[in-house]
Amino acid sequence: MRFDHAPKRSRSIAVAELAVLLALIALLVTAIVAGGSDGEVAEPARNAVPALETGGSETSVTVSTEVPTESAAPTIDPGTTPPDPEVTVVEAELTAQVEGPFVDIDVGEAFACGLLSDGRVKCWGGGHATDATPQDARFALIDAGHDTACGLGVDGRLSCWGFSDYLDVGDEHGPYTSVALDFGLLCALRHDGAILCSESEANPEQHRIASHEFTAVVAGRGTICALEVNGSALCWAENLSDSPLPRAVPPRGPFEEIYLDVDGFIACAIRTDRSAACWGDAQYIGSDDPVGSFSQIAIGVFHACGLHLAGSIECWGDNSAGQADAPAGEFVDVSAGAQHSCALSRGGELLCWGSGWDGRVDVPGGAFVAVDSRYYRNCAIRLDGAAVCWGRAF
Repeated sequence: MRFDHAPKRSRSIAVAELAVLLALIALLVTAIVAGGSDGEVAEPARNAVPALETGGSETSVTVSTEVPTESAAPTIDPGTTPPDPEVTVVEAELTAQVEGPFVDIDVGEAFACGLLSDGRVKCWGGGHATDATPQDARFALIDAGHDTACGLGVDGRLSCWGFSDYLDVGDEHGPYTSVALDFGLLCALRHDGAILCSESEANPEQHRIASHEFTAVVAGRGTICALEVNGSALCWAENLSDSPLPRAVPPRGPFEEIYLDVDGFIACAIRTDRSAACWGDAQYIGSDDPVGSFSQIAIGVFHACGLHLAGSIECWGDNSAGQADAPAGEFVDVSAGAQHSCALSRGGELLCWGSGWDGRVDVPGGAFVAVDSRYYRNCAIRLDGAAVCWGRAF
């Protein structure tokens, strides 16, 4: 029996073709499933951002399917308090630190003096006043000037040291109740209300102002101001002629405290009702009197600050360096220098504001009881009685 092999070959080919067809169908199904359900074409990512590629003179656009992510914001636990921002505290570079205990301090031109609790005095810095400080004398008050310092004893005797050979009102004319010293000028108030003044080395004669009875005297560069017993204020030049103050006639009193800047251009006084008035160079101090009730006034270089009875501070005059921008708070003492001011808070903290040159507003830390300023320097008494100074070096 003879078998024909041709049909067998045809069936093999058919089977092979069927296998190929099934493979093609499988590939098509896979493509449809990958593209989307029900034969839909997959869309690009919803947040696709066109990325521009420039090359030559043509610009092509490439679509990126990567979803952009925003910068993650810091997560803060609502149960915790965010940390405070970092604060840099500038500690003062002290120009002097003197052991006390001191009860009063006064800054001179290039030196400072402190009154110890036992009545002795210490002076430091530069100049003649630090070389001849009396060692055993006892004083009730002190005053530091240009290159001279004076102390008034409890018995009314006046002693001066430093560059003071020509500054002598004569102790035999005492006893005295107060002293005013500055720039080659010494004035002392006698117990009977008369004022004796000694001028510069070029004119060392004494002057006695006895036609009036005074209760207070202050001195600046070439200027003397005083209060009469009736509360009136008077100002005159050191040569007892015309006063250099542009507003020669002070406002009406009655006053009970008077202040004068070291250059003799600005004077201020506090009335018996605690209102204040200032006169002098209106270019800087202005023509309007400060408003309020004051316990103290400090006059710097062309600006002044007053301490209100309630403890707040008000400043007026030149504000070219922010020296008149007084901080808020309750204070017990205020001082003013050259383009800066300082104050002592009720809690004993020191604050200074204005020009930062020479480190004059970089206050030392700790608690204090008193502060004094002159030109570019400040000195203060710590709670333990020690004295520290900062600003321009002596």
